[in-house]
Amino acid sequence: MQDPHAIRPIHQGNGQHNTPTPRSQKRPVVLFAVLIFGWLSTASSVGSEILPAQRTEATQRTEALLRAFVAQEYAEVIQQLHPSLRRTLTVEQLGAYIERIFRITGPYQPKSLRLQSVHKESGSVRFLWQAQFKQDRPEVVVLFHPTSWQIQGFVIQSLRIQQQMRKELTKPQPTGILRQQIEQAIDQLMQGYNQGDWARFSQPCGEVLRLTLRPPRFALIRKALFSRFGAYQTRTLISTHQLQPEGHLILRYQAKFSKQAHTQLQVIFARQPEHFVIQWWQLRPVLPTPAQKGSPLPRPR
Repeated sequence: MQDPHAIRPIHQGNGQHNTPTPRSQKRPVVLFAVLIFGWLSTASSVGSEILPAQRTEATQRTEALLRAFVAQEYAEVIQQLHPSLRRTLTVEQLGAYIERIFRITGPYQPKSLRLQSVHKESGSVRFLWQAQFKQDRPEVVVLFHPTSWQIQGFVIQSLRIQQQMRKELTKPQPTGILRQQIEQAIDQLMQGYNQGDWARFSQPCGEVLRLTLRPPRFALIRKALFSRFGAYQTRTLISTHQLQPEGHLILRYQAKFSKQAHTQLQVIFARQPEHFVIQWWQLRPVLPTPAQKGSPLPRPR
């Protein structure tokens, strides 16, 4: 008899599904190289469009994923992921991430998934569960391909995880060629934002970000951000952090936009074999603060 919790591709079948429970207050999202869920809420609820059998299979697939993490079967997990994610994630990176999460939360407690929501996004279906770990009750978010139902991304998030990971940040100061490459990448990102040009915007981005922010969703998010913040003008570096052991660089800038003179621009870079790629970015308004040291970087042309 086949183990119902064995790692396997999702397919349609008969079965009951977890009854959705009211979603708890949204918690801060923790960065992981696999996928980031953020920006704006542009997803549409499609709970009624997802068959009960698909809900059941998605839950079983996620249950198997978490059990494999407990068993440290990282290589087996990698082989079952969507090719776009498999190409960007190593066994070492996955193991380092999960081991850090388990140090904070303790191991996952089997059969504790409670489905909170299902949303359809551009080229994916996102499931959100609340789960019981030994020392925490985080949210588990998994992104599935809408036809193959392979996992395109996932994240385990909670306030406890976020607080602990903040304590583990180091504060590097990128210099020389690395700093130049980083600033050029951000210039290109913001040029694409200003011009509404997805090709230019996405060029310095990693494959996972390009996959999750395809042209239709980019257009929606860019329209909303441009309406609120306006055109990008200048920025001044405020702080840099590095997330260990993956080595992601987190850079925060005080930026000026045509409609928001005081805006925080946050850009996260993921380490690749020979360079860094943009993994995530965020804008948020901030209260006016005293001018930071250093001259603003010019608006890209």
